[in-house]
Amino acid sequence: MRNPQALADRFLQTETELNGFSIEGLPLGVCASYFFDRTFYNDFDHSLKFQLGTLLQTLGKSINKNRLLRTFPARVFYLKTGRDRHYCTMEQAVRSAATPDANVLIIGPMGYSDLYTGGVFFHAGPCSLLRIHAYLQKNKRKICAILKPLELTKKQQRSFHFHLRNQLLKALSAKRFLMKQTQPILLGADYDRGVNACCWFAAAQALRIESFTLQHGVINPPVGFSPVHADEIWVWGEMAKKQLVKAGVSEQKIRLTGTPIVETLECSTDQKTKVRTKLGLKAGRTIVLALSRPEKEDDWKQVQLFQAIRKEFGKPHDNFVVKVHPSYPNADYSWLLQEFDLKVLPLDLTYPEFMNLVDILLAHNSGIASEVLYYGKQVGILDVLDQIPGNGMELHTWLNVPLLRTAHDFMQLDELPMNGSAIFQRTGQAATQEIVRNIRQRLQP
Repeated sequence: MRNPQALADRFLQTETELNGFSIEGLPLGVCASYFFDRTFYNDFDHSLKFQLGTLLQTLGKSINKNRLLRTFPARVFYLKTGRDRHYCTMEQAVRSAATPDANVLIIGPMGYSDLYTGGVFFHAGPCSLLRIHAYLQKNKRKICAILKPLELTKKQQRSFHFHLRNQLLKALSAKRFLMKQTQPILLGADYDRGVNACCWFAAAQALRIESFTLQHGVINPPVGFSPVHADEIWVWGEMAKKQLVKAGVSEQKIRLTGTPIVETLECSTDQKTKVRTKLGLKAGRTIVLALSRPEKEDDWKQVQLFQAIRKEFGKPHDNFVVKVHPSYPNADYSWLLQEFDLKVLPLDLTYPEFMNLVDILLAHNSGIASEVLYYGKQVGILDVLDQIPGNGMELHTWLNVPLLRTAHDFMQLDELPMNGSAIFQRTGQAATQEIVRNIRQRLQP
């Protein structure tokens, strides 16, 4: 098996070297960063059908999108990745920075934003593609030499060249969009290495426009968060700062703002009792297994350890239940009840209800573990799968959250104090106020 860190270092080096090439100021490495991240994690679609189709779609949409290339009465342009709760919560925080003299324009999914991404990324057509193609062909030998240490397959190499052309088209479009604006502006996003976002920040670098990105989720090394394309990244707390510095990000690029996506709430005995009664649970501890994705083979291994812990340490009035990820509402988890007599928490259980209910959370690589720690609950990381437990391993490394490989390891939860204060500098409204303060500070002359 390849050494993940060594492979990640090669991807980083490749991205850095490609930034030595640029078209109209657009650095190639930045535009290709999404390809590198997803290829590392082996979930990039390298098929010719998909890559060619995506390129043709970008060209086709450019034909009738020029009418959207216009000036907007805004000074903050913020790229929103998706429609999920955490993206919308971050969007609302940024919107709060609007003033009569400095409007905020949210760019993102159609129907969920002020401007659909098509109004930004589809303004470069066939003539632009020909210029991009000519430049890349001229430098093909040098670019291929830079890619060589990655040992990409022929299929991956082909998809890289299609993807890079498409990304440069979108970055050129974003640059034209930004050049159309007449006021000094500030660019932001909830994630700067996404498939559209990296084009957005490539354009910002080309035009020397000040920019920021928020931390949108937990940081799972070794790739995905660095290099930071924006001028600054505004993170949750000290743990994230240390993670990024270790990954090579300059401390000068990191600000501790906290995050509005974690609600500020109080956990009480009365609220816990109400939730238990609502769900028909017993009066003892509630131990929750958080499953991140419906991969039955992996889920089965975690459930087996969960059951072993239940058998060895469970008391008659304890509740052993499972929390599944809300992104998979149609996944079949009936086997949990049939095979293991485990109840699945309802998907409509609210965030405050869950945080009041849980006493101990066991997970492999779930972001919810960080939030549970913040509210003073106990957390254990199930380390029984073939892959490294991502955020779970980070919590173990930085906060000494115990790794559980056998049922006996469950005893460590009583031996170690839990402290999640290093994860979140601020939450809720306090974090929103800090984000607003940072934005307005950067808009001052």
